[in-house]
Amino acid sequence: MEKRSSRLFHSLQWKLTSSYTLMSVLVWSIVILLLLGAVWWGMETQKASLLFISLQGRAQKAVPLLKQPGGVKGAALEQWLQEWHANESSTLLYEGSISILNQRGEILASVGSSPENAGSSLAERLSPRDAQILQAQLRGQESPEGVLNQEEQGQIIAMVPIIDKQQVLGALVVQARHLQLLPWLGFGFSLVLFLPFVLLFLFCAGLTGVISGALTSRRLVRRFQQLSQKAELWSQGDFSSLVNDLSEDELGQLSRRFNMMAQQLQSFVKTRQELATSQERERMARELHDSVKQQVFALYMQIKGAKAMLLKQRDGLLPRLEQAETLLQQVQEDLAGLIYELRPAGLARKTFSQALQDQLEQWSQQTGIEASFQGDEALSLPPAQEDALYRLLQEALSNIARHSAASCVAVKLEKLPDKHCLVISDNGQGFDLASRTGKGLGLLSMRERLEPFGGGLHIQSTPPKGTTVIASVPSGKSDQANVSKAGL
Repeated sequence: MEKRSSRLFHSLQWKLTSSYTLMSVLVWSIVILLLLGAVWWGMETQKASLLFISLQGRAQKAVPLLKQPGGVKGAALEQWLQEWHANESSTLLYEGSISILNQRGEILASVGSSPENAGSSLAERLSPRDAQILQAQLRGQESPEGVLNQEEQGQIIAMVPIIDKQQVLGALVVQARHLQLLPWLGFGFSLVLFLPFVLLFLFCAGLTGVISGALTSRRLVRRFQQLSQKAELWSQGDFSSLVNDLSEDELGQLSRRFNMMAQQLQSFVKTRQELATSQERERMARELHDSVKQQVFALYMQIKGAKAMLLKQRDGLLPRLEQAETLLQQVQEDLAGLIYELRPAGLARKTFSQALQDQLEQWSQQTGIEASFQGDEALSLPPAQEDALYRLLQEALSNIARHSAASCVAVKLEKLPDKHCLVISDNGQGFDLASRTGKGLGLLSMRERLEPFGGGLHIQSTPPKGTTVIASVPSGKSDQANVSKAGL
């Protein structure tokens, strides 16, 4: 269960859905903060109006204070103004004064950072225009709602009449400079006012993100799964199955590139198969040329000799026929080896030196040409190199029997510091190397057998002094091993 949960949280669909959800909540949270900021900005621009509205509410609460039995008490009015100013300071900050006036415009009480003197006339300290408005307010000639004026120097004058039953008892006047709205007020007010809507909005935004993310990521995951399935088939060699995605987005373009790659790989594999078939045909041609063809030629020579002896005399006919029978058996074994891609029959259950010596002795008996072998019995080469040198010896001996008119052949297998060499020398008539270059399948086959190992073929021939063929292959780290093949 834990592994399944861990796999779920690490899946692409879960990651995409989570990112969609978080992004939706984040975006809408930013939107909400911007809305709250807009509310705060609105309140900041209307802070003078907020002060005026607060002043209007306080004006009606001042009526009982001005109608107290026994007359107005300045101390009570001043205490009332202090409490109001303290409450007002929690939202609005400013320098100036709050004053309460009687019907004659005289100051009954005043508080603030620069309060006015009680008993003095406030109109004398105002501008002519504000003084005129104040007198009109006290006479009831202005709007009962009050007046809000903003002076050029940033000073705000707010005047609200104190009215009881349509009778003006006095006025509340605020003179404010450097009016400021506390920063937390707009956000706090908006947050408290809109908190339920904010929570509901964020929940809906998160739910919308989950649903849209799940639907979107599901389609993407399916497309990636299709790519993964096709890649699995391609890894198994089935390039005929292509990705079916016709969309024009980046994933669709990637799918089409994958399809092109699969088609190119299919074409490449087909070309490689054709090349491998061609190479295998060439290898079979070399094998047939170096083994069966040479042995059939030797068989032909034995039968031809037996025929000549039959015409002259019968002595020595039986050994010729026995050698022909032996050659036929070896042809059969070599053909079986080619069919099953086995090593040459002559290398089976023998060391490499023994196999070369046996091949040389058999050839000598068939052709009547004297032959000698020199080589280390313990010398061992990689199987592929042994096959190549063994076939090369067969080809060289066949060429000597057919073309050289030699009476003696010497074969030597030797190990040098960095390579192994097979040297085949005869005392025949030799040939002109320039005239033979590029002609005949035999010499070409010899070189082709040595090329895969980085080996080389060197031929020395000077008519009529004979020919020397030197075949070399690089030595490996394990070539010194004394490997017995008798049990193989």
